[in-house]
Amino acid sequence: MSDLNEINLIQKPLSEFNQEDIKATVTSAKTAIDLLDNIYLNLQSFKQAKSESLKFQFRDLIQQKVAELESGVAFNTFIKLFNITCVDYENKPKKPELFEIIPIIQETNTPSLPWDTSFGNLYINAVEDQYLTLGQQFKSKTVRSDVYAKNVLIAPAEFKNVFNLMRQETQSLRCREILDIYCALKLVEDLEDYSVEINDLKNPKISANGESKESSESLKIFKQEITTLCIKYFKEFKKQLNTQDYKIPEKKTDWNELLLLNYSLRDAMIKFRLKDIKLIENYSLDTNEILCKDIRAFLISKDKSQLELPSSHVISKIDQGHGLVKKIGKLRNYKFMQDTYSAWIVKKIEEEGYYHPNNQKSTTSENISDI
Repeated sequence: MSDLNEINLIQKPLSEFNQEDIKATVTSAKTAIDLLDNIYLNLQSFKQAKSESLKFQFRDLIQQKVAELESGVAFNTFIKLFNITCVDYENKPKKPELFEIIPIIQETNTPSLPWDTSFGNLYINAVEDQYLTLGQQFKSKTVRSDVYAKNVLIAPAEFKNVFNLMRQETQSLRCREILDIYCALKLVEDLEDYSVEINDLKNPKISANGESKESSESLKIFKQEITTLCIKYFKEFKKQLNTQDYKIPEKKTDWNELLLLNYSLRDAMIKFRLKDIKLIENYSLDTNEILCKDIRAFLISKDKSQLELPSSHVISKIDQGHGLVKKIGKLRNYKFMQDTYSAWIVKKIEEEGYYHPNNQKSTTSENISDI
C-alpha cells in the first residue's frame, strides 16, 4: 500500500470501508504485530547497550519502528475499534501513542465496530451468582458469549462512546462526580433503607425526602439539576466525536478476520507489558535526559539562560531553534518538556556543585534557590 493510500485510509471513516480497505488493514495489522516484537527486542538491546553511541543507534531505530507502527492504518483502526482516547499534558484531546496504550490495555478491553449498538450484557443466573460472591477470581473475569442471557442495545451507537468519555476521570473528574450522584439518587429510590437529604447551602433550611411536600419538591428540583448537568456534559463530550464514524455501513462487509487480528495485537501488547514494562519506563526516562541535555547545550550556545526552556514561539525565532522545537515536538509535549527541564536543570546543577552562567560569572550550588 502506498503512503498516500494509507493516509487516505486512516482518514476514512470505518463505515465507508469496502472489502479491499479491510483487506489492506488486515495486512497492516500483521505488520504491526511483527513491528511490536521488533520494538521489544530493540528496547532490550537499548537497555543492555553500554556506550552512548550504541544507545543512540538503538534509540533512533526504536523511534523509527514506533513511528512506522503508529502511522499505519492498523494502529489507527485499533484505536477506533477499542475506543481509546487520550489527552495531552495540557488536558487537550490527542492521538494515543503506542507507549501510552501498552501500560493500560487489558484482556477485558475488546474491539467493537463503531456502529455496534451493544452496551452491555446480562449473564445467565449461575454466572451472575459467581460474580456476586465478590471472589478475587471474578474481579476481572471474562466469559464466553454462550453464557449471555440478554444484551443491552442503545442506538445510535455513538451513545456508548460519549458515555465512556463521561466516565473517564482523565477527561473530567467533575463529570464523573455528577454521574455518581445521578446513579446514587436512582439507586436510593430502589432501596428501602436509605433516604436523601438536600442541604441547600444558600438557604439554611435542610430539606429531606420525608412526608413534607416542600421536602419532596426540593429533592425533585435537585434531581432535575443533576439530570440537566448530565445532559450538558453529554452534549459537550459529543462534540469531540465525529458522528460520521458511527453510521451503519451501506455496503455489507466482513470484519471478522480484522477483529480477530485486533485481539491478537491487544494480546501482543499485554505480553509486551508482562515481560518487562520497565523497558518502556527506562527508555522514556533516557529520552527525557537526552532532550534536556540538548536543550541545555542549545541555550548555552545561544548565550541564553540555561535555567528555563522558553516558549516554543521564542525558541523558534532563534537561529536553529525551529529544529529544536521540532525535535521536542516529535518526542514529547512541549509544555511537558518545559516542566521536565526546569526540574532537571536544578538537579543537574546541584549535582555538579556549581552554576556556570553564560557570562562566566560563577555561582555556587548553595545559591541555586535564589536564582
